Amino acid sequence: MTETPCQQTIAWLRMQLHAPTHWELVRHGTQPAAGRLVLVDRCHQRLLLRWAACETPPEPDRLWQDYRTLERSRHADCRFDPLAPDTGWAGFRRHAGGDTLTRAGRFAPELRRWIEMTLSWPDGHDERLETAILRAFSIRATDRLRAFGCDLTPPAGWTLAAAEIKPAQAELRFTCGRHEVRVRRLGMLEAWYDGDAPAFVRRQLGGVPADVVSAMYRGHAVCHAESREAVARARAFWQGRRSRHDYAWTCPVEGVLYHVAAWIPPDDNLAPTLPKAFDMRCCDQGSAAPARSVSPNRKPASTAAVAPATGDRLTYTDLRDSVPVPNRAVRAGREQQDGGQVLRIPLKRRWFMRPPLTWLLPLSRERVVALDAVGREVWQACDGQRTVEEIVEEFAVRHRLSFHAARLSVLQFLQQLTRRGIVVMAGGAR
Repeated sequence: MTETPCQQTIAWLRMQLHAPTHWELVRHGTQPAAGRLVLVDRCHQRLLLRWAACETPPEPDRLWQDYRTLERSRHADCRFDPLAPDTGWAGFRRHAGGDTLTRAGRFAPELRRWIEMTLSWPDGHDERLETAILRAFSIRATDRLRAFGCDLTPPAGWTLAAAEIKPAQAELRFTCGRHEVRVRRLGMLEAWYDGDAPAFVRRQLGGVPADVVSAMYRGHAVCHAESREAVARARAFWQGRRSRHDYAWTCPVEGVLYHVAAWIPPDDNLAPTLPKAFDMRCCDQGSAAPARSVSPNRKPASTAAVAPATGDRLTYTDLRDSVPVPNRAVRAGREQQDGGQVLRIPLKRRWFMRPPLTWLLPLSRERVVALDAVGREVWQACDGQRTVEEIVEEFAVRHRLSFHAARLSVLQFLQQLTRRGIVVMAGGAR
């Protein structure tokens, strides 16, 4: 029995697709009328899914002819192959040199949408994977959402109004009239969470008094707080003051904290059914946890050149095989209570920094930089041996993040460390 190449399931706006686990969703649209999903691997865009509202199906022959004309204008020596008819999609493959691109389209009468899928093959065409992805795509009867580690099904009539995705944080906002529910999935708990769920809920309320009670949901202890919406008196008199309900619980298997905040109009009975009303799933339901990338074959890091500390923006493509080398002149100071670290960086002695001026002015000979717990972890990983990719991999495993979420955090700190002269980058494209 052969192993399926698509082990990741993504459900979005009633569309469901399957992809390899090391492809990560990095862009998304929330409007049913038009939008797109973008999946990438570590270095390239691999899948682009676009949709647009369409009452009647477009003319596919004319559409594919326009695409072929566009491809010929870009690649004079390209050739085209049709897709297999049993995939459920129409379209073609474009071959140009060693590059292959798959363009496929289909009309979904249930949703009245025209859907296009573009697959890129930078490392060579994989027909088996292409066929698996195209055949596995389906239109779902429910609004179940599986993406960014979240797995939930909103009740009928609710719409996805917004989705804000950051490293170690996914926030989804659903609305139905004056009802509003925000679902957050927060990671990297060891860096900021003290384990006190009632205190976390009270901080979300911003000082509004509320009683916190405990309950159980799918085997997890849930903290529930009920309060009133903080709005202007005129609005409260005109529309009525909504009640606010906050739920928070941690999932030890996934290492994340879930926070559900709901604003409910008066005389509504939705609150007692939250979060069960959204059928939220986590570890016990096999939810779509963030995929962790499988390490590809890496080229050995080159140390032929050393990049000086600059303020340029560091990109992963430039620094993938680079080795961060610590500045030996930097001294580690005292450790902070929150796990941070104080670093002392010697300053270059200028011509005027000598007596008698130094007798009169307290000119410091070093600069002090305070790192938080995460910054200290990244700084300690820069030992002159590990590449940027290896540091990102270890950071992702330690904090249970996807590779791209870990990459954003690590590169942000590396940029700060490099700009301040704490580390230099050896090798790589720079």
